[in-house]
Amino acid sequence: MFLTGVLASAVTYGLGPALFACLVSVLSFNFFFLPPLYTFTIADPEIVIALFSFAIVAVIASNLTARVRAQALSAQRRAKMTEDLYLFSRKLAGVVTLDDLLWATAYQIASMLQLRVVLLLPEGETVTVRAGDVVVQRGTNHLWHNRGTVPCRFAWILLDAQPVEVAGRTLGASWRHDA
Repeated sequence: MFLTGVLASAVTYGLGPALFACLVSVLSFNFFFLPPLYTFTIADPEIVIALFSFAIVAVIASNLTARVRAQALSAQRRAKMTEDLYLFSRKLAGVVTLDDLLWATAYQIASMLQLRVVLLLPEGETVTVRAGDVVVQRGTNHLWHNRGTVPCRFAWILLDAQPVEVAGRTLGASWRHDA
């Protein structure tokens, strides 16, 4: 009966909670079912061996169950990654133009990062970018700011372009438009 609780906690929560459940099970069994009742005193030395054996079996079973749980979670992650890569390869197979290729690549990279990023534009405007979003900028001054607590990675593609003129001035690396 108590071993079922230990195994259930190992499957649901992992090894640490399963070991805690094992300890609680041994103490509960001693407290509620072994004479003298409602104490943690053990009257018969053979019961010590039985409790120790129960604890060893519970620890081994919870360890094995936690390993199976970890392997199942790892297999689910690998299956998801394989599915994502398969869908990406199908997108690439349907690519006709360079713009389609850039969009598909940027979308795949953004969806794999799964983070929220805020793009700050010079006019005080902000654009929130989440996993799967694509931002196309053509000659804009901008700043990236990660407002989350998780480290963020960026991926971008730079394409050669003709110099851009704004208000009679050529846009450069340090150009700033003052209104």
